[in-house]
Amino acid sequence: MLALSGLWMLALSAEAVSVHPLGVEQMARWGATHAIRFRHTDLTTASTNTMQTFTNVFSVNSNQYVKLVGMKLVRPFSYSESNAFNSVKVQAGDGSSTNRYLSFTEVNQYGAYKEFVPGTAPSLTLVAVSNNGTNMVTNVTYNAGAEYTYTASDTVNFMFLPGASATYKLDDLDAGEVEFYFKVLDKF
Repeated sequence: MLALSGLWMLALSAEAVSVHPLGVEQMARWGATHAIRFRHTDLTTASTNTMQTFTNVFSVNSNQYVKLVGMKLVRPFSYSESNAFNSVKVQAGDGSSTNRYLSFTEVNQYGAYKEFVPGTAPSLTLVAVSNNGTNMVTNVTYNAGAEYTYTASDTVNFMFLPGASATYKLDDLDAGEVEFYFKVLDKF
């Protein structure tokens, strides 16, 4: 269990993935409290077309607020022996929603990757109908985006999915690193 100044509490997993609290300067730069780093060496699935799931990367308690600030692709994932291994996607979620924080996003050098993907901002969707020339709101939908306040304990999980191939496996990758920046706060 990691505690920082009584404000943040995270239970870290025993997996090789790097989870660490950010220093004050990094917190100011990213607007986040923690970084999670995955390297190609963390991807060890040795079967073709097989997703690797990292469960319990960190645990959250009831009444904690968690927000994905963003995903930074430090170095695109690749296999130096062939550019035909052209797709690796990552997704971030929790025990209730596998894509709560990030839907499958390309991180392979030979795919349509992005170097930075911000967390989805909250939004409102209004549905209006016209009634005698006056628009009336009939439905309001709130999307929390890439943030959530937990009402029960849960875990934040990540999934890496290789592109469909009869030949390549995640453990073939010999380069790649991605970081996720999360803000984790206790609600008062």
